[in-house]
Parts: sequence; structure tokens; C-alpha cells
Amino acid sequence: MNETDPRLLVTGSELILDERDGWPNFHDAEIDELKIWRGDVRPDDGVYIGPQITLQMYLCALQHPFAVLFRFDDCENIKMAGFSNQNPIMDLVFGVGERGLLNDGTPITPYITVHFLPVWHFELSFKCFRASVERITDHEGAA
Repeated sequence: MNETDPRLLVTGSELILDERDGWPNFHDAEIDELKIWRGDVRPDDGVYIGPQITLQMYLCALQHPFAVLFRFDDCENIKMAGFSNQNPIMDLVFGVGERGLLNDGTPITPYITVHFLPVWHFELSFKCFRASVERITDHEGAA
């Protein structure tokens, strides 16, 4: 995995940039809600929706804390362990993962790799094709 500036990979990232247009500090952020949906594949109907993860986090260590709802589409290689009532992270790291080449030698669109660096026991990582910030709210207004 090559670590990449998340502003280049995450649609809607401008919603959570700090006053200097920097990616926020996710140190001690807590995962409030995590949903994994298997998707919907019905070839006869032309429906091909891959697995989806929606994740709400509370960025509590900021001067102006807020909750953010992320959505990740077409997920695979989902690895999760140690999820509990408190899931603080050290950082949220985005990268790009190569998928190989087409028959003509053209690179296949790469994966977005997502890794939540844990403070302790919690682990979450996966690959996806789209990542987006869906909304931000103050923590009291979090869904």
C-alpha cells in the first residue's frame, strides 16, 4: 500500500478540512457506528452493488469536535477485530493498492486502501473503490 493524501481519494473531503485546508487529526477519534451491508447483486436485473461500509466517527480531540459520516463503496478484504463499546483510533490512513494490468498493458483502476490505526485492540482495514464524506454534525446531532 502506498499512503496517499486522503484529500485526493475521498469525495467530499472539503467538508472536514481544518482552517488551513488540512486533513483533520484523527488521533483519539472514536467510532460511534459501523454498518456493513453486503450489497445487492442481481445480474438478471442489471443490478451490481458491491458491499458498502458506512462509518460514523466522533473527532473528539479537536478544538471544535464534530462527528463525520464516511461511506465506502464496493468494499472487499474487510478485516475487523476487537470492536467494542469504545473504539479509539490513532489515525485513519488512506492509500492506493495496485490491481494489475489489462491484457493490453493498461493499469486497472487501483483500490483505495483504508486502515484505522488502533490505540489498542481494535482493528479495521479494507479495500474499496469509492470513499466519501457524507456529512458532518456536532456530536450531539450525530445519527
